[in-house]
Amino acid sequence: MAEAQTVAFVDLSAPHKAATPESFRPARGGNHGGACYDCPNQDAFQPKFPLTAKLLWVVESSDPAPGKGAVEVLITNTSEDPIQVPIGVDTSPLLRSPAPDRRSVSFTICAGPCASNNTAGGSETAANSDYPATSVNLRPGESIVFKLPFDRFLAASILKERGESECELSVLVGFFVVEIDKDGEFDNGLPITVKVENSLKWTPLSN
Repeated sequence: MAEAQTVAFVDLSAPHKAATPESFRPARGGNHGGACYDCPNQDAFQPKFPLTAKLLWVVESSDPAPGKGAVEVLITNTSEDPIQVPIGVDTSPLLRSPAPDRRSVSFTICAGPCASNNTAGGSETAANSDYPATSVNLRPGESIVFKLPFDRFLAASILKERGESECELSVLVGFFVVEIDKDGEFDNGLPITVKVENSLKWTPLSN
């Protein structure tokens, strides 16, 4: 594929976007989409992954508070069809009932393999069809860059517990839709599989 064209940049590390995302709160739900760099059986998906995720670099967070860090990840449509990707940062009202066609993308940053947890940060984007501007129709070959927050202090603490001085930061990506059944609303994972291509070496700053 030719070099991807970046069509949007979404900063989830800014202070006013740091509310706890809906997908990380206790709730009913399931996930049969998304993937991480080190997820078991990741190559078993057929047909091939419609989206890829590439961690670009560790960057300064848009939140100046102590301990705030960020990474940038490039999401690219490698399929032959357009894919709707939620990019709305004010997630609570976008996912609130009775808004139609509520969808979200969750991101988890891990200080080590995401398949073994090691969670050091989480963020989310959302969309619904009442607000078309909250999603991007990502065409084949197009990309979006997401700036994702993580807690440098928490990541350093995870490393200290493992007796390590550095780690590979990795990301877990999941696509969700809000569905309704007889017991009410729940988050259900969409069958949109994401091939996470790499991890990023990271060393905590000395105090």
